This record gives sequence, structure tokens and C-alpha cells, in this order.
Amino acid sequence: YVRLADRFPTSYLAAVGLVNAAAAAEEAGNPKKAIELDKRVLQFKGLSPEIPKTIFALGRLYEGQGNYKEAQVYYNKLVDSYPSSGWTNLARDRIIYLAAEKGIQASKPSTKK
Repeated sequence: YVRLADRFPTSYLAAVGLVNAAAAAEEAGNPKKAIELDKRVLQFKGLSPEIPKTIFALGRLYEGQGNYKEAQVYYNKLVDSYPSSGWTNLARDRIIYLAAEKGIQASKPSTKK
């Protein structure tokens, strides 16, 4: 998957390949590699429908590592950038959970439209 993205970086399939590679890395027990690959997907902003899912995945991966503040950064980014995405509802739930259970200060709602 990574070779696909490296060889055809302007292809629609590059982002899809990186999402698949990140999922495989996570399944293999390598969340750091999954984060690295998911961050590469973000360079396709505006070009790939995978972006909201990837932003949520980054939040979830950081949350799984116990880095709750970084998880919240990604969840908030999703809420701010993709308010109508189905992934955004999940991000809002995670923000509430982190505030209630982990003591992470919930940020103010965005005024961005």
C-alpha cells in the first residue's frame, strides 16, 4: 500500500493505500507507524473522502496511547473542519468522554462556519 502511494502520489488511490497501510500497521500492533501513515493521508485534504475518517483515526490512536490532549486536538480538528461528517458525531462523543473521564478540559465550540 505504501509503495502505491509513493509511486503514484497524485493518484486518488494514494490516500486509500495509506489508509489501508495505517490500518494494517495498527492491526500488527504498531500504532506509531499507523499514526505516521495517517498523517501522510492528511496531505490529500480536499482530494480524498478519507480525510474525516483519518482525522478520527488519529484521535483514536493517540487516545489509545494515553495521549488524551493530542487525541482531543484531532477530535476538535474534525469537529471544526468537517461538521457534517458522520465521523464528527463520534469525535464529539470522544471529546465528552475525555472531559468527563480523563479530566481533559473540553474546548470551547468553534465559531467557524
